[in-house]
Amino acid sequence: PVAASAAVAVPGAPAVVDGVDVNALLEAAMGGGTAPPPPLPPPPPQLAAAVDVNQIANAALNAAFGPTPGAVPAAAAGMPPNIPPAPSSAAGGRTRILVLLNMVTDEDLATDDELNALMDEVGEECAKFGRLLSMKIPRAQDPNVNPSAVKKIFLEYASVDDVIRAEAELVGRQFGPNVVQGTYFPEDAYAAGQLY
Repeated sequence: PVAASAAVAVPGAPAVVDGVDVNALLEAAMGGGTAPPPPLPPPPPQLAAAVDVNQIANAALNAAFGPTPGAVPAAAAGMPPNIPPAPSSAAGGRTRILVLLNMVTDEDLATDDELNALMDEVGEECAKFGRLLSMKIPRAQDPNVNPSAVKKIFLEYASVDDVIRAEAELVGRQFGPNVVQGTYFPEDAYAAGQLY
């Protein structure tokens, strides 16, 4: 059982919810106040620093698409568990395999015709940025597919320089209602067909 807690209203004291003085807001909305309530002070720096938008976004991506390939363990990166760091842009983190996120819908994977149309469209666009050797777009019904690989586009380029050009042109682009995300993937796992 969860214990319920009751708030005790103190007459004349502000009732603050998420940084908003509810009583003053209600008073202003009902026409009783002549001026809007004064702004509340900003949160303490340690609280503001504790909320990192990139960590929150990466946690959402991790939940939606599976763990980031090659991610540094959260504890080692000084981050809370289950929040992978953003893809590394350090030279050591780059490979010839670029994984694109937020480009594949359920409809794209529903039939062979839809998948082939997507592969043609993506292949044509991605070949503009370097020598594209191969591309894989796993589906849930494919044999031995890791569920976290579904709805990802795996691109194999001839060189890391090609991947860098493709990443610069593709990541951050609007694709339908989504913004394209990208990360690197281990070449040996790609070659072995161990996509995740």
